Amino acid sequence: MVPDRIRPILARVLAGSKALSRAVERGPHLMSGSENTWNSTMMPTGRRGQELRDAERRSSARAVHRGEGMTCSDEWFQDYDDKFALKGDETGEAEARFIKRVLHLRKGRSVLDIPCGAGRIAFHLARAGCKVTGVDLTPSYVRKARSRFRRESLPGKFLCRDMREIDFHNEFHAAFNWQGSFGIFSDEENLEVLSRYATALRPGGRVLIDQPNREYILRHFRATRETGNVRSETVWNRKTERIITSFSETRGRKSRRWHLSMRFYTPAQFRDLFRAAGLEVEAMYGGLDARLYDRGSRRIHVVGRKA
Repeated sequence: MVPDRIRPILARVLAGSKALSRAVERGPHLMSGSENTWNSTMMPTGRRGQELRDAERRSSARAVHRGEGMTCSDEWFQDYDDKFALKGDETGEAEARFIKRVLHLRKGRSVLDIPCGAGRIAFHLARAGCKVTGVDLTPSYVRKARSRFRRESLPGKFLCRDMREIDFHNEFHAAFNWQGSFGIFSDEENLEVLSRYATALRPGGRVLIDQPNREYILRHFRATRETGNVRSETVWNRKTERIITSFSETRGRKSRRWHLSMRFYTPAQFRDLFRAAGLEVEAMYGGLDARLYDRGSRRIHVVGRKA
């Protein structure tokens, strides 16, 4: 349940979402203005630019139209394929270095990693001397994280829990949600999750939220992809502002399907959410080199600070 004090702010977030959705429906090439909106000056000029704008208009129209017809379970993440949910270890060290930098972590500081997966990033933070607590909904991931920490003789605490139900109070110097795991719930539940992160922080603590950059995704929208035996179909639902993807895999005579549904936020919507959760946005980054976010960034990393 969202506290009464933040309901008015959530209402403003949702109102802004509806206005932005109407603009997306008209086509991203028609949007201009603030840092959160489309701008035709980003397109090439001349004939090539017009071709791109026409293609984008058609792609956006298809995505918007089809998005109203595709749905998936609210608890889709329970059945999401492990090979897509768990990222390889090869980038863990670089990601941990960035997280440590923007959250002002140093040896002896406590950090909350939710969802932690198999401890890919937590491992490197622990090696740097941070006191790590990881939480994930999937028992097998938690077991893998615990096993890895035991093998490496690293201190760390790992819990199997839904991020909507964490109950820490003023315990951590920092917390983070990485690899696009924020936005899987409804707007109210996403705000509740962020509020619980804030409650877990000590005064002055920081939280980091990572998402794919919504503007980049819509500008480079692809309705279908095929990777090996896996085919995916993706739509943009303009009403809910969610990307919905249906995956199918065929091996011989056997086939299976699973889904993904993510709510992507604009920078302005992130600011409202953070404010509603009792956090002030400190910075927005667009890459692991800590460059500031801009419209061309593939991802958006939002850092907020608790008063």
